[in-house]
Amino acid sequence: MKKIKNKKISIIFLLFIFFNHFLSSQSEKKFQQLISDAKNVAANHKDSAFRLLKDAYAIYPSIKSDSLKIDYYLAKGLVELQNVIYDQSLNSYFTALELSQKSKDYRRQVVSNNQIGKLYLRQSENKLAKDYFINALEIARTNNFKNKISDLCNNLGYTTILLGNLDDGEKYHLEALQLRKELNDTNGISVSYSNLGFLEYKRGNLNQCKNYFYKSLENRKSQSDKRSIAQAAADCADIEVELNNYNQALVLLSYAESFEVKDKDFKLSTLKRKYKVYEKMKDYEKAFDFQKKYYQLHDSIYTHESKENIVKLENKFQLQNKENEIELLKKDNQIQNEQNEKGKIFIFSMILISILLVLVLFATFKQIRNKKIANNILEKKNAIIEEKQKEIMDSFNYAKKIQDAILPSEKYIEQSIKK
Repeated sequence: MKKIKNKKISIIFLLFIFFNHFLSSQSEKKFQQLISDAKNVAANHKDSAFRLLKDAYAIYPSIKSDSLKIDYYLAKGLVELQNVIYDQSLNSYFTALELSQKSKDYRRQVVSNNQIGKLYLRQSENKLAKDYFINALEIARTNNFKNKISDLCNNLGYTTILLGNLDDGEKYHLEALQLRKELNDTNGISVSYSNLGFLEYKRGNLNQCKNYFYKSLENRKSQSDKRSIAQAAADCADIEVELNNYNQALVLLSYAESFEVKDKDFKLSTLKRKYKVYEKMKDYEKAFDFQKKYYQLHDSIYTHESKENIVKLENKFQLQNKENEIELLKKDNQIQNEQNEKGKIFIFSMILISILLVLVLFATFKQIRNKKIANNILEKKNAIIEEKQKEIMDSFNYAKKIQDAILPSEKYIEQSIKK
């Protein structure tokens, strides 16, 4: 009986654990989705990204997964970086690094160090950037994270070139290129060829630079990213201008334009390249024509952007007021939700306790009933035994009476002996 009772209690305990695990997993899924959405909208919808992070932070205390906690700070750092809030972004990345070191999550240690390096690089703190890229590279090499190693070699190559060490920069870029070929990373291969081309340009090796740029362009053609192909063609056009191959440069620029890239800055840069080429060719009529197109597009873009910025500021002011109202409502809702959650847990706990009590009562009732049955059986057995004993005694008494009737009495025996 005790074994059955203990088994039932164990089942109830397991059900309670399962229920808590289910609630926790639902929270973690929602948390993961919120930080993923925040990263996706960080570039174009910054306000939305911050709202999503706030929603995620409300769930943060209930999150048990170390990796998800690290991902939150990595996402937060990215959103802050997009908003040019460098100090806060750096703090977020350092928090992610600290958490990943505590949990011995080496992959996220690599990501955290890399992001810190990129942030320092953006602030022109090239030496600090290099230190963190090297930290990340050492961890990546130890754990054989090949795709991370190639990206870090690329970042280190770029940083060491900025620091004036072209030879080390070349070594890193060549290693990155080799790894990307092994991984069949076509986009990464194109980037490595471009980086090696810019390196040779800094060295003054224009023909070698041209060779790398054309390799990058050929590799880009196998991809579907029109913007990248157009940019690679424009890079090739730039080097052809340096080599005084103006007609070839114009062919490449027309090829870049054929992709009809919607990026306004790219359109501007292409028009500027064209009027500079015609100027060098001393075809001033065409140079003036493309220069006029350049300034028309430039003015239309930036005039439109100025108007948009004014509208955005007005919208932001209104949005801020609404957000404050929403934030107050969210806090009220959060408190209400917490109370509801506590209520649910209390109700579930009471149901479990009730079930446990019912099972205990059932087990007790069953035990009492079994005891009564056993007592009844015992009483019946005792009655049978008593009846048998009575029958034996009756038989004995009957036999004694017969014996007494047959045998002579003691007086008779004594008289016989005297005679």
